[in-house]
Amino acid sequence: MLLHIQLLIQFKLVMDKVLGRILYQGLSKQGMYPIPFDLPLKFGSTSTSTIPSSFSKTAYVGKTIKNLLWHQRLGHPTNEVVKSMLKKCKIFGDPTVDSTSCEACLLGKFHKLPFPVSQTRSEVPFDIVHSDVWGLALHLSLDGFKYFVIFIDDCTWYT
Repeated sequence: MLLHIQLLIQFKLVMDKVLGRILYQGLSKQGMYPIPFDLPLKFGSTSTSTIPSSFSKTAYVGKTIKNLLWHQRLGHPTNEVVKSMLKKCKIFGDPTVDSTSCEACLLGKFHKLPFPVSQTRSEVPFDIVHSDVWGLALHLSLDGFKYFVIFIDDCTWYT
């Protein structure tokens, strides 16, 4: 049986994808979606059984997701927008990480256009040396560096 679980802001549906039937629907309680086990469960088309009463009556599947992941899933909005949306939806994220550590957002904030393509080349090594600095990287290099610099000789193109 293929199941499809659809979470709306404060409402939950569990559907059979093949038949398109709703198997369970319910409301959110304090940001969680309780599933009562005293409902009959159908296995196949002929048998019906219930979960024994020795089991807990409600199951909760919950995991705290870092705000950075919500930031990426929601299309890279500001920290205030992410926090506001999570609060309105009663979703508890991990506020220790925010979008200031999002590498895509940092790269998207560069404002300087690249230099025009030069038609001339140096004829003597070390006559013109190009350089570029990049950083702050999310992950440290093997030697523990966060910033990187590259030098390119215009004549030989050695780095």
